[in-house]
Amino acid sequence: MNKDQGNHEMSIVTIAGQYGSMSDSIADHLARRLDWRLSNHDITTRVADKIGISEEEAVMHDEHAYGFFDRFLFHMAYNYPAVYAHDQLENPQIAIEQEKLCHEVQQLVIGEVAREGHVVIVGRGSQVLLADQQRVLHVRIVAPFAQRVQVTMQEACIDETRACRLVRRMDQRQSYFYRSRYKYDVNDPALYDLVLNTSVCDLDRQVDLICLALEHKALPSPALASTPAQLATISALSTH
Repeated sequence: MNKDQGNHEMSIVTIAGQYGSMSDSIADHLARRLDWRLSNHDITTRVADKIGISEEEAVMHDEHAYGFFDRFLFHMAYNYPAVYAHDQLENPQIAIEQEKLCHEVQQLVIGEVAREGHVVIVGRGSQVLLADQQRVLHVRIVAPFAQRVQVTMQEACIDETRACRLVRRMDQRQSYFYRSRYKYDVNDPALYDLVLNTSVCDLDRQVDLICLALEHKALPSPALASTPAQLATISALSTH
């Protein structure tokens, strides 16, 4: 894609995917196709560097928000250590405050990455943080539950029962993160310009569709109505 498209240049794509939907692979292939940077795990690295904590600690807070039950366990573990145990930090307040700081710094980092431009950003609320920017295409990647379980079994080398539990837990974690931090439902289609089901077509076609949507959104407003040729192209891509 030409990076010099004038006033309607698109320079950012956000990819928000369900766990096990292969969204990371799609983001990687898209960045390669566009010859743009991919911003994914480097966001966590930059957050850790800015705060001065280990990357492992930053990863612990990535797309995570402590809920009421977590806080209750923290309180019990801190006040009754002989009865309760918890695998987080010794002081529960430190864990909660550190997570809040990580999220605040993460928002700043995503803003920095967006200003650098020509980048594919993976998750972490980027579709909400950059919702008002016209030069951004927001994409949601979904897949049937059974397919996501199979992918998780292969990637994590675990059995089906454990994979089912992991997919459900990660869905709940992502959903709570968006509700808690941004007051949005991550599955709300209104957050996105394009929602792709990875069971419908292969990886190359998925990237084709994203690129087509990116080019289409870059058009001046009067030309946003799809022409018969554009509709035919979308139809052809979707059925192959």
